Amino acid sequence: MDCIIVDEDKVAREAIKKLVSQVDFLKLKGDFDDPFSAVDYIHQEPVDLIFLDTDTAGKKFFDMIKDHEPHPIMIFVASKINFSLNTFEVGDHNLLLKPVTKDEFLPRVHKAKQLHDIKDEKAHHVVREFIFIRNKSVISKINIKDILYVQALGDYVTVFTVDGKHIAHITLSGIEKDCLQKNSVVSIAPTL
Repeated sequence: MDCIIVDEDKVAREAIKKLVSQVDFLKLKGDFDDPFSAVDYIHQEPVDLIFLDTDTAGKKFFDMIKDHEPHPIMIFVASKINFSLNTFEVGDHNLLLKPVTKDEFLPRVHKAKQLHDIKDEKAHHVVREFIFIRNKSVISKINIKDILYVQALGDYVTVFTVDGKHIAHITLSGIEKDCLQKNSVVSIAPTL
């Protein structure tokens, strides 16, 4: 996971850097003493995780980053628990108190990794809006929303759409997989 550190305190940044270097799935892309430089960097080079000092960041930081896609995961670092943390909607799973210890750091970054993996998996399994089917030498486009249902017939499936039915030489799990892959073409047998 690509990460950055945003903290005005150089000693605190160095402590987080040392901890990041001990985790094999974290790759430090930069450290910043001001949030505006961090936002500029994020717009040029997206990151997966931000270690963010709550005293350094303010509402402006969140206003500048909220429209950035994809949203990075944030682990907040605070000198003390105070009421301003409520502004950031900080939970125990993403809050570290200074001085940060390895025992507190590791569970937070592992939780962040789990969240990142879930987000990454969802991004790779986006259902497309259409599939291409082949009937002899003609390739047609079928909108997924026009499919009423699919019926399994051994190594074939019947795809019922609002315009008719198509029999494809593919399994039910194969057609599901094709709906998730880019630029796939399903070979369709002649309609019975």
